Amino acid sequence: MIVTDFSSRDQPPAERLEWWRDLTDRVTLPTHIAVPRDDDFRARMRVVEFGAVHTSMMSTPPLVAVRTPAMVRRADPEVYLLSMPLGGPIGVSRARGQEIVQAGELVLSASSLPSRAELPERRGILTVSIPRALMPLPKGQVDALVGARMPCTGTAAVTAHMMTRLARGEDSLGVAESARLGTVLVDLVAALVAQRLDAERALCPDTRRREQLVRIHAFIEQRLGDPSLTPATVAAAHHISLRQLHRLFTHQGVGVAGWIRSRRLERCRRDLADPALRHEPVAALAARWGFTHASDFSRAFRTAYGMPPGAYREFGAWGQQPGA
Repeated sequence: MIVTDFSSRDQPPAERLEWWRDLTDRVTLPTHIAVPRDDDFRARMRVVEFGAVHTSMMSTPPLVAVRTPAMVRRADPEVYLLSMPLGGPIGVSRARGQEIVQAGELVLSASSLPSRAELPERRGILTVSIPRALMPLPKGQVDALVGARMPCTGTAAVTAHMMTRLARGEDSLGVAESARLGTVLVDLVAALVAQRLDAERALCPDTRRREQLVRIHAFIEQRLGDPSLTPATVAAAHHISLRQLHRLFTHQGVGVAGWIRSRRLERCRRDLADPALRHEPVAALAARWGFTHASDFSRAFRTAYGMPPGAYREFGAWGQQPGA
């Protein structure tokens, strides 16, 4: 994973707009950018690369970005971009008119098609860029969805959550894990497009499996504090059998119950290392994440991290890790 931050503040005021135009041409997509005033253009961008896939999170003043047919003919990197406005709506033009995409909604664009985006006020935009060759769907089907706004429900909500997490670039990832997350992101976007087009059968089995597993992971993360969370409740919520659920987890290296327990333990570990939570009893922290019996929690924590939770709290308070 490669994280790069850019800011126009690092440039002389008179050169900031031209610098930003050059940056977006290189990093995102060649477009013509027009602004109401350019005497002190202030914008910033964070780019996180996951192999061929990358995310960008930017904040800009009011502007209009246009990609003309001539620009498409001159340079087409052949990518799809899934974007989400942050903080307010943006206007996106498509063949049959303009869509107003609200904050938190998703919209798809393609480098091979002309486009126009209007930001009426300072806005943040989160975008994932995916090479067209990686999308496991026919180009014509994907292009049919370009410019249509997608409310963040179901798979769209899971996709937006994953985009946001990865765009922050806060995780320390190796090359292999970074590439894997890029693949997961592609699968989620493909599943989202397929669902919107009612074309899920066009997805290969591996893509459907990975997309379903990501949704199940998100479901588990949101309910770790619920003591009633079990493999059975997870399977029921996703309308699959327990056998199907366990089969999905065969590639995880741990069963469903083991995955739930490991995620709960990780949340407890973070809380125990947080100085702001030192006043909270260990048992209360454990209960917050679904452990109803203190003795069971203590044994599980010792097995996972090599020491009792109370001892780990002392290490965590000094910013140390077990075995350091």
